[in-house]
Amino acid sequence: MHKQSHVYPREKLSERYWLNCFSIAAVRHPFDRFISGYFYHVLGPYMGGLVKAYGPMVKDLDPFQYLALIEHENGYIPAQTNWTHFPSVTKPRVDLLLRVEEADKWMEQFKNAGLDMTGRRMHHENQSDHATDTRRERLNLSVAEFSRLRDEVFESYKNDYEIFGYDK
Repeated sequence: MHKQSHVYPREKLSERYWLNCFSIAAVRHPFDRFISGYFYHVLGPYMGGLVKAYGPMVKDLDPFQYLALIEHENGYIPAQTNWTHFPSVTKPRVDLLLRVEEADKWMEQFKNAGLDMTGRRMHHENQSDHATDTRRERLNLSVAEFSRLRDEVFESYKNDYEIFGYDK
């Protein structure tokens, strides 16, 4: 049985273990991640944590209200540095950082890191539609509103944009 966990390394691992293991994490463009979360938590059939905490009204939130809610509820789409960084002076960051939008390069990155992936495949499942017009229409936002949403998500996740080198 596969069990999914969203526990941060600093909560699960001792510093000694962290220093002695080879760590890998994948990050995603913060805006794409936000949009995916909105589609999943609000527009999708998922009835998990936010609905349990706030009731069915979560399913009626617009993207701006959702952003305000998850900013208040820090655990739903937290900074990605929670998974990539560890409170260690010796090794403050994972050994290999992958970007989801570069999944087609992961095998090469594994090889460059000295990891033998012979005979293994990496599947990129549940790929998001990155077409701005499609997402904007699905969100029912004007061009100006969509631009404002990008700006607000940028401000909310500015640290992730900067640390992982993502363009606004």
